[in-house]
Amino acid sequence: MEALGVLIIVGLIVGVVFANSRQKQKLQLTFSWMGDKLGGGYDAAKRRAWGELANAKVEFRFTTRGSGKSTTYWTEIDAEIPAKYPLRLFIRKHGWLDQGKIDRGEMVDVIVGDPEFDDHFLVEAAPADVARLLLDRRERAYLLALSDKLWLEVTSVHDGDRAMIRLAVRQWVYDVNDAMRGVEAMAAIAGRLRDAYVNVEQATEVRDVGTPYRPMLDDGAAREAADARLQEVARVDHIRTERAAREQVVAIVVIVVFVLIAIFAMAGSH
Repeated sequence: MEALGVLIIVGLIVGVVFANSRQKQKLQLTFSWMGDKLGGGYDAAKRRAWGELANAKVEFRFTTRGSGKSTTYWTEIDAEIPAKYPLRLFIRKHGWLDQGKIDRGEMVDVIVGDPEFDDHFLVEAAPADVARLLLDRRERAYLLALSDKLWLEVTSVHDGDRAMIRLAVRQWVYDVNDAMRGVEAMAAIAGRLRDAYVNVEQATEVRDVGTPYRPMLDDGAAREAADARLQEVARVDHIRTERAAREQVVAIVVIVVFVLIAIFAMAGSH
């Protein structure tokens, strides 16, 4: 029996070593291929690869959230956007509490004009007219198809002077074709930001208020539209900050209630 126990322990150790070795091989293959494809570099030990695609700096990485039994595994893809064009973007599947928050003004949901996409996703974005141009038919179809298989989020992220769009998928995506499709989607959206701003700015008419002999252009409407877009960004920032604060308070209250219930239960057992 003692010998059998030793064999079992040795077998478990060998199994763990073998599994770790296979995991390292998978990471090495995935990240070396991604680094080569993106024309930049990679660090398999840190689970990241980087480079450039469609004139956007991009990074692909594996990360984790939480700890212990609550650990979740995520693939994150960042595409850098020009910081001079303000953008707030948050996309995820609709939750069952979303409509109430939208009705109360506690959440923004931009309608992009695609019924299937609008029914499926919350798009909390500003400026709204810019966001609609960024989410073209091809990328909407990609996000819909991806969300049928995996939980995903798309967010705008600011890190110092850098701004980026991030796709986060709740799974480590080893398949390099699936990984590249995600990078292509984020790079495409990032690459359209400058043109989207140009298009919405040109959509506001500049009037000639002068005479046939002395033309004078009035860009007041265009400046008002630009100010409105900045106010829209500030409003979304405020709404998201306020909502996060409320959710934190609710979480604290729930914890306190559970603690009190446990205390009363222990007191009642004595």
